[in-house]
Amino acid sequence: MSFTVVARKDFADARRSRALWFLTALFVLFAGVMAYAYATLDIPITVGTETYEGSTLGLVFFLVAPASLFISITAVVIANKAIAGERESGQMKLALGLPNSRLDFVLGKVVGRAAVLLAAVVIGFVVSLGVVVATLGELALVPFATFLGVTVVYALVYVSLVVALSSMFASAGQATSAAVGLWFLLEVLWDVVPLGLYWVVNGFSLDGQPPQWIGGIAGLSPSTAYNTALTAVMPNVSPIAQGDAFYLQPWFGLVVLAFWLVVPLALGAWRFNSVDL
Repeated sequence: MSFTVVARKDFADARRSRALWFLTALFVLFAGVMAYAYATLDIPITVGTETYEGSTLGLVFFLVAPASLFISITAVVIANKAIAGERESGQMKLALGLPNSRLDFVLGKVVGRAAVLLAAVVIGFVVSLGVVVATLGELALVPFATFLGVTVVYALVYVSLVVALSSMFASAGQATSAAVGLWFLLEVLWDVVPLGLYWVVNGFSLDGQPPQWIGGIAGLSPSTAYNTALTAVMPNVSPIAQGDAFYLQPWFGLVVLAFWLVVPLALGAWRFNSVDL
């Protein structure tokens, strides 16, 4: 039995969450309203050296921020108890009593919860695209498909990160607190982190020219990497590097996303493989 069996069961269980349906409806409504505002108010969107107005490409970058926020919050809501909750209730012993390895269990949880999240995201994006097509008569599938592809990776990153955290705790309460704390660090406080480090290494002063590594640290949050990676792969976009260092180039956002996707999940699976259930 492989992780796909765990994923199918987890998908069926997770989609019953009332909080998930509420967030899905909210995102679909919000995406539709934002798309209508973009299409009717002629909002210019500047990316790199170009400004986009009244186009699918402009809509894509107009939706990046709300999509990033929705995905990160929803991942915490639907995945924080993915493993810890079943471990606390004792259901995990039953699941692992079947021919499932612990790695199958972890990967299945990631795939199942990510599928639920992506279903909500895709519905919201399709609605927003439909609004733009109806109001502007403009449709460019390549930028939209590219946006969707990078967003799928970003959703997998956040779900795997939260599931990895869940695998490290014995109680659902601890896992929830850790997931909320990590979200707050990465999405609210992260812009302050590089400045704080610079303040310390610069003798408790912010005077002088900030070094390039500040921008490198700022770019390590998943949401920033998502935005940067999108500018790097989106057709007809000329992103501007924030400096000469390799970690300030737009393509490095893809590396950061790959790190967040693989490393925390590998650590979580390794830790989960040795815990006493």
